[in-house]
Amino acid sequence: MREQVTALRVTWAEAGHARRPFVRVLAALWAAMLACPIRAATAQHGIDLDQARFSGSLMFNFLAPPPLDVFRPGEYRLLGTPGWMELHAGVVPSPYILAWIVGVEQSYFGRVVGTMHYDVMVVGPDGDVPIEIRVAGFGAGFVNGFGSSLAYKTAWSFAAPGEFRSGGIERRPVTAVGYLEESFRDTVGVTVPANRVLTLSLFAEVSVAAGSGRDGIPVGGKGAAIIDPVFSFGPGVGPEYSFVFSEGVGNEPFALAPPFTAAPEPGTLALLATGLLAVARLRARARRTA
Repeated sequence: MREQVTALRVTWAEAGHARRPFVRVLAALWAAMLACPIRAATAQHGIDLDQARFSGSLMFNFLAPPPLDVFRPGEYRLLGTPGWMELHAGVVPSPYILAWIVGVEQSYFGRVVGTMHYDVMVVGPDGDVPIEIRVAGFGAGFVNGFGSSLAYKTAWSFAAPGEFRSGGIERRPVTAVGYLEESFRDTVGVTVPANRVLTLSLFAEVSVAAGSGRDGIPVGGKGAAIIDPVFSFGPGVGPEYSFVFSEGVGNEPFALAPPFTAAPEPGTLALLATGLLAVARLRARARRTA
């Protein structure tokens, strides 16, 4: 939008040097239509879309360190003795939320949660228009030890006149699970009225509690939840219709990839090392007897 505003100002300045007032007026109107298609499209129907609304929080053990509350999209990190956590929320290329916890240590708890709401409208001749909503999401985590737990949720909901759709995945708190990974791709077709404000809501949350280790072996945990939606038109919709989103919101897919892979617990690593050492000794003995 900043680039569009800059382009509008430059075009207005160039129009000011035109010789005839009529040419100046036409140039200015054409520049406004090109530079601000969202405002031009919504203004003719007397509707202004709200900006994307976002809120989130990051918290370690409720008190240490103090919780971090945020109220606009961006990238936030909270560091502490037990590890670190991040909350990523963006509106381009497409609205998405990523809640991420890494390195929660023994007897510590962490939680990251984010919500986002933004508006969308189909602009064109009045009537009902078929659209398609494709939402991708991912949830994963790793915990071990006695008393450990993992929970994640990534969800979406869509509200339109006479329509309400929702979806996502949810893993309620589970204990001593090792590594979990789930993904989903919801594709929903709905019919919506043109020139009416519609609302999409996103939610992502992950919580990790590291348990107690045995024989002095440290334990840990991590988790993630991601969600990303994309809108498109249904079959047969002509070029007279277009999507308009809250200012600054994009509609291209965001690259959803697991932010981490499964990490074996220390006991597993010790067992693997013992096995490799045994194999090396057997090979050495075989060479001596050959």
